[in-house]
Amino acid sequence: EKMAAYRAKIKTLRDRHQKFSIDQKLAVFSNELNKRYDKLRQWNEKSMEVFGTLVATCTKGNLWYVKGSRCLARAGEKLKSDEVGRFREFAFLEVLEQKGSRLHAKLLKGVGPAEGWVSTEVKGVEIVAKVKDMAQISAIVQAQFRKVFADVFPEEDSGSTVSRALGGPA
Repeated sequence: EKMAAYRAKIKTLRDRHQKFSIDQKLAVFSNELNKRYDKLRQWNEKSMEVFGTLVATCTKGNLWYVKGSRCLARAGEKLKSDEVGRFREFAFLEVLEQKGSRLHAKLLKGVGPAEGWVSTEVKGVEIVAKVKDMAQISAIVQAQFRKVFADVFPEEDSGSTVSRALGGPA
């Protein structure tokens, strides 16, 4: 009796979800997980908050990211000022001030000091680049994900969407 009622409920849910797109199905699944697991809900809320901050900063034209594996940050504008640390690859930075090729940047997402002065180029190689739009934010996050899980994902061709969004060959 209970099993029959349970099966009927499951069949009703299946029939209703049959009409959903994959995005709608994922949203229902995510919402259910967020209800069950408070830590996951908190993490998702924080991630959305950070993404919102990145988009708002990008809209103002002040969002940059670290292209190189590391980017030296200094306490002051001068190249001889004290080191405060290094921003790691894929770190998102909000530019507070720009003087020539030097940027006073604040860390928004990623690894590195809270803020510091960085050079956009080192020996002719661009190590910090301006983020142009929301699509590029997603592409950078995806590139970071792919790099972290490179042993799990197959090699990507150079003509990929991510490569193009990051300024690579089309």
